Amino acid sequence: MKIQSVWQGGFKSVVENFRGHEFAVDLPMLQHGENEGPIAVEAFVMSFAGCITTYYAKMAKKLNFDLDEMRCDVKAESNNQTIEYIELILHVKANASKEKKQQAFDLTCNNCPAGIILRRAGVIIESALDILPDEK
Repeated sequence: MKIQSVWQGGFKSVVENFRGHEFAVDLPMLQHGENEGPIAVEAFVMSFAGCITTYYAKMAKKLNFDLDEMRCDVKAESNNQTIEYIELILHVKANASKEKKQQAFDLTCNNCPAGIILRRAGVIIESALDILPDEK
């Protein structure tokens, strides 16, 4: 993986992955930025949420069930230096048993690379699976 961040002036930088994807990180106006992108640590937490949904989709495929709907809600608490605590709720509607959905969730939480990095850094992660009801 190769990533590059190029400073654009002020507190804005553009980050790219050399596969055709880029985004800006910036500070909000209250912190003297121009608010042209998420704060870098917000982008990291956003990536964690994306990692969870990506891995759950991979685990669902591996366990041979189809997803109908999924979203990941994350709340992160930090001090002045780093993230200390994360609450994660994965909301899932899928054509599978409750046990299979939970198995996919457990595999996801144990194997998501962003989650592994966070846990190794000492971040407390509380996670829950919310199984969405089927409409009748």
